[in-house]
Amino acid sequence: MPNNLKALFLFIDAVCPEFVIGQSHLFPNIHKLVQTGATAYFDGYTNQMFHGAYKSEDNWISIYTGLEPKQHNIKNKRIGDVVLKTPAMSEIETEKPFWKMLNQNGITTDLWAGSLMYPPTEVNGYVVSVERHFKETDTNQREFLTKLHLHEKDKKLGDLIAGELPQRLYPATIRENGYKWEDFINNPELAQSYLEKNHFEESLERFEEELFFHFSNMKRVHSKYPVDVMVFFTPTIDLIGHFSLYDSEYKVLKSAYMILDKHIGDLIDELCPETVFFISDHGQQNFKDMVRCSDRQTQKEAFQNTEQVVWLPNGNIAFPARNGSILLAAHSLKGTFIASGKGIKKTELSDMRTIDIYPTILEMFDMEVPDDRLGFVQDIFDKKYVNESILLKSENIKYSKLAVIQTHSVDITDIFLNELYMQNRFCKITVIGNKKYSEIFEANPRVSSFLALEEVNLQKVAENFDHVYTCNYNAKTKEFMPLALKE
Repeated sequence: MPNNLKALFLFIDAVCPEFVIGQSHLFPNIHKLVQTGATAYFDGYTNQMFHGAYKSEDNWISIYTGLEPKQHNIKNKRIGDVVLKTPAMSEIETEKPFWKMLNQNGITTDLWAGSLMYPPTEVNGYVVSVERHFKETDTNQREFLTKLHLHEKDKKLGDLIAGELPQRLYPATIRENGYKWEDFINNPELAQSYLEKNHFEESLERFEEELFFHFSNMKRVHSKYPVDVMVFFTPTIDLIGHFSLYDSEYKVLKSAYMILDKHIGDLIDELCPETVFFISDHGQQNFKDMVRCSDRQTQKEAFQNTEQVVWLPNGNIAFPARNGSILLAAHSLKGTFIASGKGIKKTELSDMRTIDIYPTILEMFDMEVPDDRLGFVQDIFDKKYVNESILLKSENIKYSKLAVIQTHSVDITDIFLNELYMQNRFCKITVIGNKKYSEIFEANPRVSSFLALEEVNLQKVAENFDHVYTCNYNAKTKEFMPLALKE
C-alpha cells in the first residue's frame, strides 16, 4: 500500500464523545488516537429537546463549509414529515467546501460515502457517492435502498469495487410484532419487556458488513489510485442509537463502537495516514437525559408530547417513531473531535464549535481561511500558524455573563437557550427559573448555573450580569424573539 496518505478523515454520525473520548479504554484503536492527539467535546448544532432541533444535514454542511446553518441555509425540502429532496452535492460546492479548497491547492481528495454527496460531482481525486433511501412511514419493509454512484470521470473505479453494498436496515415495527402503541401506553411493563427483545441488536451484524464493504474497497481503490486525503462517512451509528437505547448502559450502541473501532484499526494499519481525524456532528442520549430529574412527575411535566410517551419502569422514555418502531433517543449537544498524527499536539480543547472544524482543517494544510467564515482555528498544531488572527487561545477568551429569566415551559425555554448560546460565542448562561426545574436546567451543558426565581431579587440581577433576557414565543408561528431586559 503506498504510504503517501496525508490525512484520513473519519466522519461518523452521532458518536457520543463521553464514550469514545471519556471511555476510550474500551476501544483500543480510538484510544491510541485519544492518547496521542487533540480531543474536544465540541458544541454541535442541536437542541436539548428533540422537537424543533437542527438536523444532521445542518451539522455536516457546517463541517464541510465552516458556515453556520443560517449562513448556508441548505436544508431538506419537506412536506410535513416527508422528505421530498435532500440537499445535493452541487449545492454544497457553491460554498467552498474544504475539499474544493484543498483541490485548489493541489491536494487530491477521495470522498467516500459522504453525507449529502449524491449525485456525485467532479473533484480532483474521486467521489464514491451513496444514494440512501430512508424509511419515513409505517410499512413492513425493513431494508431500504443504499446504492453506490460514481461520477463519469470516476467510472474506472467500478472495476475495483467488489461485493454488494449492504442495504440500510430498520427495526421491525410494533405492528409487525402484533402490538399497537395504545397497548404500551396502558401497560409500560409490556413495553419494557418488548424492548428487551426488540432493541435493534440485529443492526450490529449489518453494520459490520457495511464497514467491511467500504473499508476493503477503500484500501483496494487507494492502492491503485492513491490520493492525498481520504474522507469516509457513515450514518449508521445514528440509526442504531435512536432505536437501541432502551437501557442506561447503552449496550448495543457500545457494541457498535467496538465494531467501528476494530475496522478503523485495520484501515489505519493498512493505509498508514500521517494524520487521522475522527469527527461526529453530535452525540446521542436517552430521552430521559434531556429532562434529567429525580422527581418523575416534574420530569413528565417538562417533557413535551407527554400524551404519546411511555414511561418505562427502568426510568427510560419510549416514543412512537413515524416509521412504526419505538424511538428511544435524541441527538445530544456535544460532538466528537479527535485529531492525531504528524504535527498534532496532545491537548484537550474547550470552547470548540462545529464551525471551527473547517478553518482547523485548512490551517493543517497552511491555507488561508475565507473571510466570511466565523469559526476559529483550534490550537492543535505544532507549527507557525497561517491564520494567526483567528487562532483560538483559551487565555485570550473573555466570557460575557448572560441571564435568562424563564417565562415559558421547559422545552420552549430550552430551544431559546440553545439559540442564545449559539448566537453568543463566548458566554456563560445562568437560568433564573422555577426551582422545581433546577435539576433539568443544571444538567444542560449549555447552562453554567441556575438560580431559583422564588429566591432571587430581580432588581439586583441587572447588576450581576452583562445581559439579561427573557423570551417572547409565538405558539402559532413557533417563532422566538429574545427580549433584552438589559443590553
